[in-house]
Order: sequence, then structure tokens, then C-alpha cells
Amino acid sequence: MLFRRTMVAVGAAALVTIPGAAAQAASVTDARLTAVGGALTAGASAARWASAGGVRGAVVGLRTSMDGPRDSFGGAPAVVRTEPSAALPAGSPLRAESPAVLRAGSPATLRADSTAVVRAAPSPQDEAFLRAANEINLAGVAHGRIAWAKTGNAEVKRIAGRLMVDHIRLNAKVSEAARKLKIRLGFTPNAAQQALAERYQAAPAGSFDALYLSTQLELHQQAKRIADAQIAEGRDASLKRVAADSAPVLAGHQALLTEATN
Repeated sequence: MLFRRTMVAVGAAALVTIPGAAAQAASVTDARLTAVGGALTAGASAARWASAGGVRGAVVGLRTSMDGPRDSFGGAPAVVRTEPSAALPAGSPLRAESPAVLRAGSPATLRADSTAVVRAAPSPQDEAFLRAANEINLAGVAHGRIAWAKTGNAEVKRIAGRLMVDHIRLNAKVSEAARKLKIRLGFTPNAAQQALAERYQAAPAGSFDALYLSTQLELHQQAKRIADAQIAEGRDASLKRVAADSAPVLAGHQALLTEATN
């Protein structure tokens, strides 16, 4: 009769469904329900917490097993089943393993298997670099196409081809960096660069090569200054790497254009 009066049968396997943490079961092997004088002396805090409304529908049911000896009060270990939902409240006696990212204020008894990475917002310098580099790269490609089609000089054609290829590659890195930072970039060169393209189109064939080489040298000197400023003053490490990668390419363009101009 004493056994029947207890809240939980001897040898019970308690099934507790807890919203939160993970979809897999975690066995609590050390907690056993021990009935002494009709009271639970171990593991009862978890059941009382759940039944007191600590979680929605926490206690699904208690199953009893009568297979063990009636004069023994050793029970089966409590089994905790978890479902994805809110995290366990602070002070919970149950420990859950979860791959979910901990929210602010989550209890120390929850251990997360993943680490949240907080990234600082890009600085005004970072954004200015991305936009300027994008425009210069687009201009380098657009101007190179005009030169490739218009020049009759094999050396100028070779330079135009190299500039186009290099600026396409450089802008791929700029665009990828902007995408990761969720910064929208334009699809055309700026107004001054578009006006220069119109000058190329209108230039007579005899004066085109000199105009193209001299103005491209100025454009690439500007591009190198922009990259150097980002390396020195930029905040975002990924953009500083983009600038550092582009600097030697732009320096090579300057050397190429300087030699051709002379």
C-alpha cells in the first residue's frame, strides 16, 4: 500500500517532454527517483519544476514498471526528451545539450555547440572604398573595350586587353566583399568616367592612343591612392585584404602605362 501511495511508482521511468534545446534525447544517468516514506528525495525537483508550469505541457506522463523486487526502491534513470522550442529557464535543474545558438540571458546550464560571430558594421571609409573601387573597375573595362575596338596600335590594344582582364578580376573580389557586407554597388562607372568614355568615342583616330594612355595613367594613379587609403584607414579586415591584393596590380598598370606613354 505504501508503494501505491507514493506519487511515482518504484522503478519508474519518467518521460518529460521539454520544449527547447534539441530534438534528440539526453539521458540523465545519475538522477534516480527514490521514494522514502511516500516522498521523492532525488530527482523530484525536475518533476516539480516541470509540473509547476516551467514549460508548456512539460510533463507528458509517468510510466511505472513493476518488474523490480518490491522490497527495493532502486528505480530506472529518468529520461529527458527535448523538443526544439524556447531555452530552459534560469535555475532549471535539468541540463540540455543543444546545437542552437544561445540567446542573451540563457542559463549557464545550456551549452551551445556553435559560436555566434558578431561582425562590426563597415565604416564610412570601407563603404567609400567599395564604391570607388567598383566604379574604377567598371570604367577600366568599359574604357578598355573602346580602346580595343578603336586603336590600330598593337601595343595599345595589348594594354587595353590586360586592363580589361585585370579589372574584371579585381571587381569580382570587390563585388563578393560587398555582398557579404550587404552593401549594394552600382552597375556603371561614375559621371566623370562616363564622360571620359564619350571623349574616347569622339577622339580622332590619330590622337586617340595618346589620349587613352595619358588618361588611363591618371585613373590608375587615383585607383592606387584609393587602395592605399583603405589599407591605412579601413576598419573591415576583409576589405583591407581586397585593397592589399589590388595594390600591386594597380601599381603594375601604372608602370605599364607610364612606359607606353614615354
